[in-house]
Amino acid sequence: MKFVATLILFFSLMSCTKSSTDCTYFITCSEQLVKDKEKVLSTEITGFIFFADTATYTPKSYAEAVSGNISTKAGDKPIKADMLFEFDATTGVAKAPNITRAGKSVFVLCDNKNKIYSFRQFVIETDLPQIITSLDFLLYNFVKNPDTTIIVSRWIQKK
Repeated sequence: MKFVATLILFFSLMSCTKSSTDCTYFITCSEQLVKDKEKVLSTEITGFIFFADTATYTPKSYAEAVSGNISTKAGDKPIKADMLFEFDATTGVAKAPNITRAGKSVFVLCDNKNKIYSFRQFVIETDLPQIITSLDFLLYNFVKNPDTTIIVSRWIQKK
């Protein structure tokens, strides 16, 4: 009986050492109205993850981004988001828990208060339990155009 228990323990320990892509991303979102002035935490964020590559797929507008879609650069049929971010307005943190697929991904975060969005490609690695980063919506760089809504934003990866 001890031998069977030892074998069970041995195999369960072996399974814990395999590569895992069960990763959680934490993104602190903030807004900066004036260059070199204080940032404030964002309060209305919607976010999506697409298992895609920015070389092929990007959001074309705020309306497309906030609806959870991105299109090919050629303008083909859009694809739907693979995952959603959870957002906590009290901390300004968008959380994507339990990402289980490694490889290239497009992260799209929409600031619903200001009707703007930002996107970035991330490569989801194996064996990283969590990633902490931040996104600053630089509102002073925002130029409104009737045909598109896009913003220059700053993504900061924390090590």
